[in-house]
Amino acid sequence: PILRDRRWYFGSVQVDDRVDSIPCDADQLPGLCPHPARRRFGVLYLGKLTFQATPTHKLQFWTQGEQTGIDNLTQQPTTAPEAERHQDQSTQIYSTAWEWVPAKSVFLKTQASYQRQRLEVYPQSGDFGTPGFVADSETGIASRNYTRITDDVRHRVALNQTLSLFLDRIALPMEPRVGYRFNYAWNPVSEAVPGDTTFRTANGDIEAGTRTTWCKSFDGTLDRDDPDRCIEGANKSTTSGLFGSAFAEDTLKFN
Repeated sequence: PILRDRRWYFGSVQVDDRVDSIPCDADQLPGLCPHPARRRFGVLYLGKLTFQATPTHKLQFWTQGEQTGIDNLTQQPTTAPEAERHQDQSTQIYSTAWEWVPAKSVFLKTQASYQRQRLEVYPQSGDFGTPGFVADSETGIASRNYTRITDDVRHRVALNQTLSLFLDRIALPMEPRVGYRFNYAWNPVSEAVPGDTTFRTANGDIEAGTRTTWCKSFDGTLDRDDPDRCIEGANKSTTSGLFGSAFAEDTLKFN
């Protein structure tokens, strides 16, 4: 308690640090061993404040989330150390709630929240300019650089309100409730590859016709040699949606 029976708080933190690796046979996979270990380091947290402003009004504020980074996530024997990938993931949630008792048998709760989740995937080396080689068609080995850059962010805002009645002066106590829920979400995504290009190899040699160019815009009506046919760069898009509902329900209690 900050002020007994009026204001109080709660908080917690959890640290997650894990390391694991795959076996690697240098005789069978020369040049690929030892493979760097995967390390996952994350922090999870929760914080909450409660205010009993008056006997009939209570406010709550809380936040919770996670921030995690993962090194060398792929962990495959056929992935060269320089082609490993890194992943960052995070979640933040912020919420507030107001509880009001306008009468002895009436209870109103209003809650609003915002949530943000982000997933980033990119080369472990941090090299965003060197094109990578995907799995070799003969050896299956991916080398030179990881071949993906992704930034996926998800947002959501929500508003909920519920009115409850406690009818305990009748033969069978009932608790009818009415309310509504509203959610709006949007999801911007960016997809690219290092150097805006990937290659496929055959026993270490670049195969003819296996260069893939990543285009942020593309015009298939133009000739293949036209420089305006493909504008290299990250492809970006946003998806959004709106959801709303209302409800009425009743709970019948038997003693």
